[in-house]
Amino acid sequence: MCALGVSAQSALIATLMHGDEISTFQSSEALKQAYEKAVDGDVITLSSGTFNAPSPITKAITIRGAGMMAYNTTPTKISGDFGISANDPITLESLNCGGTVYAHGQDIRCNKVNFSGFFLINEKQVGNISMFHCVLNKFCPQVEIKTYTVSFINSHVTFSSRKDYQTSYVMSYKLGGASFENCSISYDFGTTNFDVNWGTLRNCIVYSDRSTYLSALSTASGCVHVGPGTFFAKCTPELNKQYPDGTPIFKEGTQTYELTEENQKNWIGTDGTQVGMHGGNLPFDPAVDAPVISKFNVASKTTADGKLSVDIEVKAAE
Repeated sequence: MCALGVSAQSALIATLMHGDEISTFQSSEALKQAYEKAVDGDVITLSSGTFNAPSPITKAITIRGAGMMAYNTTPTKISGDFGISANDPITLESLNCGGTVYAHGQDIRCNKVNFSGFFLINEKQVGNISMFHCVLNKFCPQVEIKTYTVSFINSHVTFSSRKDYQTSYVMSYKLGGASFENCSISYDFGTTNFDVNWGTLRNCIVYSDRSTYLSALSTASGCVHVGPGTFFAKCTPELNKQYPDGTPIFKEGTQTYELTEENQKNWIGTDGTQVGMHGGNLPFDPAVDAPVISKFNVASKTTADGKLSVDIEVKAAE
């Protein structure tokens, strides 16, 4: 008599939920395979690991991962550039997008997503875009945006107008239809001393080593600017605070833009909490909200009767 040991191996998995039906797909192509089968209203859930991106995403679906940040968890990373465009809501949750996202559509909702690049295309089919607890390491609107709303809540946004994308220089300083609530915002326009129209800012921290001005077309309250010049000179300076370039802002080593202990006490917004993404009623938190696939093991061999052991574990949100 002898015993046969069966080892298990971990695999990438995507599940596709269509009503009460659940389908599973494996490998780095699992997201693409699930997307091909999906229809409007379906939900794709991804395990941790790196998946190749489908492009473009044009179906009104939800794509949900296992985490956005790499410092305290194993995130779900979407590899490669991809486009987003649909007439009905597309939702991205708890993902780390390693490429550039080219977005336009009627309704795009992003919850706890870490974007390497987010390029907002201003075309005829545009609508509402919302960012909640997101990190946009490079944010580039292509041209002036007035016809639809973009909202950022407890998020970090780095504006960039450099030639980082496959286009000419972008005009990332005119966002009349945008609102920023408890955000940290940095910018690098490659020039100085011109007006930026960013719509409405409330309880935000804005910083740069370049001098520029918030347009009188914008409104700001309870905000802090760190950098040269007087950022709020043309826009209600009495409602905001200005600090010189070089003033310490964040804790050393922070990956989620946490203010220093002193700034948390002194930089207070209109709601009585600290400015920036860790203030307000909904402080930034990268933890996943929905249940996630925490384990997917497949036996290396079949049993004597030809069956393959598969073990899937779903962990509730913390």
